[in-house]
Amino acid sequence: VGKSVSTASSTQSKSQSVDPNFEYYTVRSGDTIWEIARRYAGISPDDILKLNNLSSRSKLSIGQKLKIKAKENT
Repeated sequence: VGKSVSTASSTQSKSQSVDPNFEYYTVRSGDTIWEIARRYAGISPDDILKLNNLSSRSKLSIGQKLKIKAKENT
């Protein structure tokens, strides 16, 4: 049974404020944690899951903002 990405935002993602010290990725239709991680060098799916307090079974929502990595201070 295939399930599409939910368009409903969870309470957790709405209460999570954007931290200016991190780079974020906004989830689009069809995205998976693994595909998102492949776009960023040196970032693993586990890194994204841990930063966002998600489990491998967590569902992503379209428009959800995921922390990817800390911004480098230059």
